[in-house]
Amino acid sequence: MQETSFMLKWLSGFFDAEGCVRVNKSVNGNCTAYSPRLCVVNTDFYVIEYVVSFLSSLGINCYVQERKVTGNRKPIKVIEINRITKVFDLCMLLLNHSITKSKELGILLHFCYSRINKFEGNVRSKKEPYSLEEIKFYKDLIEYKAHKKGKRCLSYEPLDLELVYPIEVEWLAGFLDGDGLLNINLVGTPSLSFGTTHPATFNSIKNFFDMKNIFYYKSSVLPAKNHLESCKLRCSSLFVNTPVDIIKVLDFIEPFLFSKKNQAKILRRFCNTRKNNKYQRLSADEKLLIQEITKLNK
Repeated sequence: MQETSFMLKWLSGFFDAEGCVRVNKSVNGNCTAYSPRLCVVNTDFYVIEYVVSFLSSLGINCYVQERKVTGNRKPIKVIEINRITKVFDLCMLLLNHSITKSKELGILLHFCYSRINKFEGNVRSKKEPYSLEEIKFYKDLIEYKAHKKGKRCLSYEPLDLELVYPIEVEWLAGFLDGDGLLNINLVGTPSLSFGTTHPATFNSIKNFFDMKNIFYYKSSVLPAKNHLESCKLRCSSLFVNTPVDIIKVLDFIEPFLFSKKNQAKILRRFCNTRKNNKYQRLSADEKLLIQEITKLNK
């Protein structure tokens, strides 16, 4: 039970970073269908397998595909949940801890609930015409996601921009595994960073750092050129660069990391050395640690 609770919190953070919430619309003649989907994309196949195994233990079946990519980028694997009852179940589980995707998950949950109530106990009812409310859920989700691409800056204002959520360390580890970076540059500056376009997520992580007296730098720019300057959506990042503060963060999240656990161990070793040798030249061992973490991050 304790492991399940931890994994749900971690998975919620990982899904907030690497997940996708959508409803696919298909038209066949005069028939229009709306199909809910939850997807997770990542280059770490071990983590993908772990997530699939965990979801299977909860009775949530998944489809997994490997997709080829162009250039020198790593291949990716995609987890997809498309059975409406399982989409509903996973939405319920993730919503307990989600921040970034909470609005989208809530819309999808209501869509699934409406459809399931119609065909429960009656297979033929699956072909029941979509109600205006269900179509509105689909449109609401499209509109919410469109704003992130700069298509609704004038006409749409998300409701969750200014919210601050309490951060759970397991969620933070999952979010870092998905969308964070642990690194040491060539001149020996360590860094731990989080990036997001979701203001509530940014505000919540920032608030967590403030409460724990962790020093950080922040940056914020428009996510894309087609966003208006007045738009409140931003591509925001938090950087922790001092060895002492990086160690503070790692003390909270390192026990719960999966994908970036090896980077965390290397970064901790480096920071433990540099916090006492701040102005000295890099030692041979420190240079080796830089090479190791750079290799892992490729």
